[in-house]
Amino acid sequence: LKANKEETVGFGKGTPGIYATIDLDKCRVGRTRLLENAPGNPRWYESFHIYCAHSTSDVIFTVINDNPIGATLIGRGYVPVEDLLEGEEVDRWVEILDEDGNPVETGSKIHVKLQYFDVTQDRNWSRGIRSYEYPGVPYTFFPQRQGCRVSLYQDAHVPDNFIPKIPLSGGRYYEPHRCWEDVFDAITSAKHFIYIAGWSVYTEISLVRDSRRQKSGGDVTLGIPESAYVQAILDWQRRTMEMMYKDIIQALQDQGLEDDPRDYLTFFCLGNREVKRSGEYEPSETLEPESNYHKAQAARRFMIQVHAKMMIVDDEYIIVGSANINQRSMDGARDSEIAMGAYQPHHIATRTLARGQVHGFRMALWYEHLGMLDDSFLHPENTECVKKVNQIADKYWDLFASENLETDLPGHLLRYPVGISGEGAVTELPGTEFFPDTNARVLGTKSDYLPSILTT
Repeated sequence: LKANKEETVGFGKGTPGIYATIDLDKCRVGRTRLLENAPGNPRWYESFHIYCAHSTSDVIFTVINDNPIGATLIGRGYVPVEDLLEGEEVDRWVEILDEDGNPVETGSKIHVKLQYFDVTQDRNWSRGIRSYEYPGVPYTFFPQRQGCRVSLYQDAHVPDNFIPKIPLSGGRYYEPHRCWEDVFDAITSAKHFIYIAGWSVYTEISLVRDSRRQKSGGDVTLGIPESAYVQAILDWQRRTMEMMYKDIIQALQDQGLEDDPRDYLTFFCLGNREVKRSGEYEPSETLEPESNYHKAQAARRFMIQVHAKMMIVDDEYIIVGSANINQRSMDGARDSEIAMGAYQPHHIATRTLARGQVHGFRMALWYEHLGMLDDSFLHPENTECVKKVNQIADKYWDLFASENLETDLPGHLLRYPVGISGEGAVTELPGTEFFPDTNARVLGTKSDYLPSILTT
């Protein structure tokens, strides 16, 4: 959707500050700059490219007075979606209505231009990267560049013989990169300047060479699972999952299918559980009895938190970074996070399957998380592969959550502990109201006092 907000009439003698927004149903998708000491007929002349995947009957233009504390609604203008579906430009003055749907007293109007572009008419839509001439994601601040060198790290360090041989195209095999060694080599090879930046750089860490390639570890605690704000986030997460499953089930019903919705969308978490070994390190401090930490230590299990966000599509394209892979974090107007997308022009899924570094990286990750490789993993788009992964993850969750532990957990990819009803409702997995070793409800709890702006 391309939308222009141009000028207005009938807004009286002016206002200390005024701005306008674009909404699709209850979702705000655009906002103009604030015009301070605006005249009676403010003019913005701003353009927006808006990606839409919303259920709505109108495109809503809201005009708002900005106050020292809060804001005051002036009114809203509505353009019916059905007027846009033909793809022709709509150029009109839209009447501003009050909250009761009546024209405001001053007879205010806003001049807008809109044009809808059906995504299926885009020659690149749903077809992957068709050739090396792919121009990249449009309207980005940093355009696509060629000839870049990208190193993908599945861990900070990978010991020798950690993964089996993963064949790539041209008779080659995938070789994992070692982040700490690359950092060390970059620093020692520097000629003029070293600049280190990141979300967190702890300068007290010593990088030690060791013939056994020892893996470092540590204790990290992030948040209190049963706290109000974590429970509120889990509640919104449940609602999001439920929305997606209901869409999938509706689509299956429209096709007369009764497939398991987890064959099309499935959620996982990461965890580990290890049997106790003689001589292993034990904390010197006395643990608080019945605390989450005490119970987790006794059960020999812990969840694994990964800050990085990543998406691999068709084994040809990878997005990786600190930014959440959504509009909020990646449109450049809100969060200060960053991510990058990359592909190898000679290893794209056109006539043959992509078998470049992205494929090798994905297979190495799957081996680490699942503890095995299977021929079905070469075709992740097939139902056979999805069912296989779900079967393994279900088994690992049962082992992770069980009372007794006889051997190390063979893999780390666990089923996220929720059930899905026939209508798409997200429910408790039998016997799993709380996350193991905590009093935190898996489905979360709606907060009675946290404002929604903190969790949405």
